[in-house]
Amino acid sequence: MTTGVSIVGSGHTQFGRLQENLEELIVAATREAVEDSGIDPNDIDAVFLGHFNSGMVTVSYTHLTLPTSDLV
Repeated sequence: MTTGVSIVGSGHTQFGRLQENLEELIVAATREAVEDSGIDPNDIDAVFLGHFNSGMVTVSYTHLTLPTSDLV
């Protein structure tokens, strides 16, 4: 078991008021990050995300950990 942490991919969406809802934006950014990593989603232990919405979205969380089983 290794104890290191690696950032192996990243993804983002456009800024501003968009037609997509927050969940759609999260999925798009996550898929981009997984593709950018070049790693099979089954080999990824965790995906972390943060967002800054400047009051455009009413959800209160600013970070989220996604189970990688949702990526396959």
